[in-house]
Amino acid sequence: MGDQATAAWDPGCRSVTASPLFMQAGDFPGFNAIDLAPLIANQVSQHLEQTFQRLKRDWLEERSLVTSLSRTSAMCDSYQRIIGLGPQVIPLILRELTSEAEPDDWFWALAALTWANPVPPGSRGNLREMAKAWLTWGREHGYLNDESLGVGFSRSQTN
Repeated sequence: MGDQATAAWDPGCRSVTASPLFMQAGDFPGFNAIDLAPLIANQVSQHLEQTFQRLKRDWLEERSLVTSLSRTSAMCDSYQRIIGLGPQVIPLILRELTSEAEPDDWFWALAALTWANPVPPGSRGNLREMAKAWLTWGREHGYLNDESLGVGFSRSQTN
């Protein structure tokens, strides 16, 4: 492909298809970068969400096959790939903690991505308490707003 960007603008469905992701505003006559930024950001966000959900499904399947005590579910390939998506998945992982009656073990990923561990020593091993600590951390650091809480946990449970 070289250094040239290939892009297609479809005004009917208001989407941009581009490869590679490095585009210039001149690639879309009649539009400036400000016009295109929300559209491109939306597509990147949708792609990230789809990738995260696919890897999460793969992880749930993989971890059911993990029988060795030497290999934890956090070491499954798909879980490691979720971490590899980078810090932009932090809100998606925190959202998972809000939507699950019994939280999954997202804590290794959160610690790896944030270099933080807000879980008090007395709460370690208690998934619900660990989730509450991470949700509080996420809200304090701008990854969650009050509207995103409450699906799996009420606001009083996270305070």
